[in-house]
Amino acid sequence: YGYALSDRPARDPRLVERVRRDVVRTADELAARSLAHGYGRPLGERYYWGCNGGVARTALTLEAARRIAPDPRYRAAQLRSLDYLFGRNYYGRCFVRGLGFDPPRRPHDRRNSIGGANRPWPGYLVGGGWPKATDWRDEEANYRTNEIAINWNGALVYALAPLVEPDTFDLARANK
Repeated sequence: YGYALSDRPARDPRLVERVRRDVVRTADELAARSLAHGYGRPLGERYYWGCNGGVARTALTLEAARRIAPDPRYRAAQLRSLDYLFGRNYYGRCFVRGLGFDPPRRPHDRRNSIGGANRPWPGYLVGGGWPKATDWRDEEANYRTNEIAINWNGALVYALAPLVEPDTFDLARANK
């Protein structure tokens, strides 16, 4: 994505065009899958270990495509992905610890379970149902579906970042 969106003069124009075309084609598929899925999930019925991180990572492709070829379908698919993670899903609950309706209370996180702390930090995105949507359980020992991982949470931050209006955050004021 960096190569396709860069303005460096030494790039191969044919390769740039090919990558941009592939990004837009993939974003079109994600947007269509998102519309076709009952809960707006851009991965359709594909469930795997950490698939909620995959749902969040689709924002990278959708945002890159939106910058290459502005199309409201890409932003709409991004929002449906976030809707899924924050509660518009089979369980009707948020998959992010400490946020939304009935969020995970017992994510699989070894830092949390040391010494019986049992107070998970807010903001953790848990992995989600696997091998089916209906297989998620809010149990600390359930590392298969309730684990947290930095790459899933990084993807969630990236998915949310384009939605923040630049004028709403004043870094100078925040550092006072």
